[in-house]
Amino acid sequence: PADTGPAGYLCCAPLCVGVERQGLVEVYGKSEALNDATAGSLVTALANQGAIALEKADLIQQLKDHQAQLEALVERLIHAQEEERRVVAYDIHDGLIQMLVGVRLQLTNFAASGGASAPGGESGLKRGLDQLGTAISEARLVIEGLRPLGLDELGLVDSLRQYAEELAEDAGWQLAFDASPPDMRAPLVVETTAYRIAQEALT
Repeated sequence: PADTGPAGYLCCAPLCVGVERQGLVEVYGKSEALNDATAGSLVTALANQGAIALEKADLIQQLKDHQAQLEALVERLIHAQEEERRVVAYDIHDGLIQMLVGVRLQLTNFAASGGASAPGGESGLKRGLDQLGTAISEARLVIEGLRPLGLDELGLVDSLRQYAEELAEDAGWQLAFDASPPDMRAPLVVETTAYRIAQEALT
């Protein structure tokens, strides 16, 4: 049979999106224009534009994912803050305030009974002062719950050592404490978080 030429033409260009995603843009047809360098340049330009569009779509999706993660993190942070406020409010209301009410009652009774010269006056004053001391200790515990006071004065390592030694003494543990480096310091938020993690683990 007579030679009728090629059945068709193929023009293609690589499509690369990043390093891992590679492909081809292929155009088939019977037009001889596909065999021209101009067609190759046009397909190459289309492939480049397609790669840019795909990369942009990937970046938009990554941005959406990061935004969703950030929103979830902020939500968890808000919940944690609200829970911390609730615990502090509970400690103040059911602990510290009740103690202070008791102190006020003792001192009111002391004043109404005629002071130290009245029968039982000195013991009443002593009870009021004892309850006041207990209330002060309770206030310190509430503050300690918000921010471990020892971190400012002793640093993370010594604060953890002191806490572990006190806990071990109360619980009857045999304690071996080792820290490397022994004078480790970190930003305030990191030290507080590390202290809380160790505190929870020991508890």
